[in-house]
Amino acid sequence: MANIITRTLGTTAKNAVLTNAELDNNFININNEIGTKLNKNTVEYQAFTTSLHKSPNVITAMEIYDTSKDSDGGAWTDKCSGTSWYNETLSGNWLGSKYSENDARCHNPVLGNNLVDTLNTVSGWDYVASGSSTITDDGINGIKIEYLTNTAPGAHLRALSGLSSDLVAGNLYEVTATAKVSTGSSVSIRIENTSSVPLSDLIAINTTEFTTIKLYFYATTTASNVLRVNGFGLGETVWVKDVMVKPVISTTTNVNDYFQLISDGKFYKLCRNILNYSQDFTNAYWTKFGLTVTPNAITAPDGTLTGSKIIPTSE
Repeated sequence: MANIITRTLGTTAKNAVLTNAELDNNFININNEIGTKLNKNTVEYQAFTTSLHKSPNVITAMEIYDTSKDSDGGAWTDKCSGTSWYNETLSGNWLGSKYSENDARCHNPVLGNNLVDTLNTVSGWDYVASGSSTITDDGINGIKIEYLTNTAPGAHLRALSGLSSDLVAGNLYEVTATAKVSTGSSVSIRIENTSSVPLSDLIAINTTEFTTIKLYFYATTTASNVLRVNGFGLGETVWVKDVMVKPVISTTTNVNDYFQLISDGKFYKLCRNILNYSQDFTNAYWTKFGLTVTPNAITAPDGTLTGSKIIPTSE
């Protein structure tokens, strides 16, 4: 074991500063210890490489890369124990922290023109607030939504004459805005249809300074998509301004690009199917017209009995 001088071990009083000579000696001793113990043929070296390539551990979690945040919890590192995975070239691009895979897929998209004519006033918007809550113009702060009661809090903004053109059902859109809340408040914002079915990720707003939010959604109708604010408590207030809606012309991400999911802190590649119930068309998630679905009726390409039989009942 290398002889390391600290102020809990040495001849000088505790908490005293190490001398330059003592610091130099510590580095020399550590270097000699590593050179002796970590020869590739020694037991110590094998133990070191084994522990380094397992996660979580002190080295990977604090200094190099926290593999416990991977989608498999770092289990993949056991399969390459003793090999060099740290310096392997990644085949995709780092996309940063994202709310969902859909959010990641829309990283830096090619966008069309902004469709919103009235960015910061309630003019041109259809708006609804529950109970005795209010939605008003607040000058440079944009649209102010204030909750005066705690009865079914919630609100939505829907563009009417505020859009320069109707949305196209089935097309992908980006909504950006800036928002802030009053001290102690915390609200959530997302895109929904008028039946309160979520169409986008849910973003929490809890800062008293304006922060930018960005949401992506597929339009379900031409005009019934709303920017909904939920999660209010009594007396809480949110301000929203600079609302813009732009069509997504194309995306620039690739299947091997990777991102960190905000909700669980883990890392993922863009290789997952983002459709729900992709092997169960009987689920209410899928709307069916003029047909019947028989699940598990035929062998799927992967060899499992999960293929569905779809028979039209009308033309």
